[in-house]
Amino acid sequence: MRVSLIDIQNKLAGLNDLADEKEREQKAVEIDGDLQRHKELAHDIIMENPRSTAAYFALYQQIGGRYIFSPFVQEDYPYWAAVATAYHAYMPQYDRSKNIYNFVLDALKEKQNAQKQAALSELMNSDEARGYIDIALPDRYGNEVRLSDYEGQVVLIDFSAYEAQESIDYTFALRDLYNKYHGRGLEIYQVSLDRNKLQWEAATENIPWVCVRDEDGPATRYVNLYNVTQLPTTFLMDKEGNIIARNLKFGELDKKIGELVR
Repeated sequence: MRVSLIDIQNKLAGLNDLADEKEREQKAVEIDGDLQRHKELAHDIIMENPRSTAAYFALYQQIGGRYIFSPFVQEDYPYWAAVATAYHAYMPQYDRSKNIYNFVLDALKEKQNAQKQAALSELMNSDEARGYIDIALPDRYGNEVRLSDYEGQVVLIDFSAYEAQESIDYTFALRDLYNKYHGRGLEIYQVSLDRNKLQWEAATENIPWVCVRDEDGPATRYVNLYNVTQLPTTFLMDKEGNIIARNLKFGELDKKIGELVR
């Protein structure tokens, strides 16, 4: 495999010596083919024994100062993940294990952040006239309540569950916001992900804001549409129907709502 890499490097270095543009293009295509065959060979070595030294060094090979395999590239990520997992499981104190594990972890975090930002961007730039995805679910009395019913108001969209251990403190914090700003135009549209309907009905008996629930619980399609990955998750929507913030801390949320309801 090392011979294959040296051959590719020599061909790449020779590109600058070719004066004819067409010849350079042909040689570049040839190099791309060689590189793909080299990666296929490396794939086999990595997956055959991901905790081998050969697998480790296969990932760290470079051409022109750039990694042949990158954990930041989707099709390469599984190979990095396989080696990182194997090294971390069998040799956790080994420096190489720590290096590759942290490298892959950084790539995973970047990927997750990019996915969240893309989902939020898609949500905030919906093809619909409004800047949010409408929700239509039944309240505790079985009446369908739509998020779009509250256009023109500042709305805190809240995905949470009363069965969660911290729900009492969280509910008191929501109530403080509601009591402070409801008279000035704030509405809370709460989507409950409680699995037990009776428990949810009992918990929401004296809740003054809108609380709806889907029979599918955490599997409701709105969880995916809003890219909800943890509970609670909140979105703040202005009077024009634009989602302007996600998961603000309560202090920041209080301040921002105060600005919007003026």
